[in-house]
Amino acid sequence: MKPSDIEKGLSADRLREVLRYEPETGKFFWLKGNNQKKAGDEAGWAETKTRYIRITIFGQRYLAHRLAWLYVTGEWPHDRIDHKNMGRPDNRWENLRQASDSQNSANQKTSKKNMLGIKGVRLHECGRYTARICVGRKSMYLGLFYTPDDARDAYAKKAREIFGEFARTK
Repeated sequence: MKPSDIEKGLSADRLREVLRYEPETGKFFWLKGNNQKKAGDEAGWAETKTRYIRITIFGQRYLAHRLAWLYVTGEWPHDRIDHKNMGRPDNRWENLRQASDSQNSANQKTSKKNMLGIKGVRLHECGRYTARICVGRKSMYLGLFYTPDDARDAYAKKAREIFGEFARTK
């Protein structure tokens, strides 16, 4: 659980008093209105930069995917919440799962900085291709290969071995 969640002090019961969560759509709705919103209005907004949905409750801002976890399970998540399909605004229950930092990172697209467009693969100065995978904060060397396809296959195999269902190889 993130310390910020503990400090904010929102419980599942308190959350359920003010919001209704629809697991099928991933949306939250206000149960009570005030001068800024009506009962039944959809809660939250998408941040422009990150596209995560945020909801302000009792003057505190929360990430909607973490609120969804609290709402359904009754407990704050212990670590990260991963969006299986990488769609940050998609907070449907079936799309959310708890994840470590490593697992969350494993479920990311190939970096835009990657010149080859192949996750975990770089062109080596000798003209061959290296494959590396990050586990935690450590980079693991997987080998030097003659073709980018061989390097990609080595990365994909190791990613599935280490990260299982969290492995994204493209």
